[in-house]
Amino acid sequence: MARKEFSADKANKELLEAFRKTIIDLKQASRLKQKSIAEKSGLDHRYLQNLLSVKEIHNPSLDTMYKLVKAFNISLAELSENITKNYNSEDKH
Repeated sequence: MARKEFSADKANKELLEAFRKTIIDLKQASRLKQKSIAEKSGLDHRYLQNLLSVKEIHNPSLDTMYKLVKAFNISLAELSENITKNYNSEDKH
């Protein structure tokens, strides 16, 4: 059986998709509108919209993540745990 080669690009896309899904989950759980999240986080609403878009792949900075956890009133550790759960739940072929 041939070993599957690790693809950093694929892993990065999967991790970014897990991040996107986590933010969407947090948005739904908090029942906050995108505009409110942008205001609470200090992020531009268009940037937030792009972060949540499937069409766009954005690599969020630690500063962006910090702003989002403040908007959702969670810790960076909680955000990381949720991203990890979403990443591990994705179908890995």
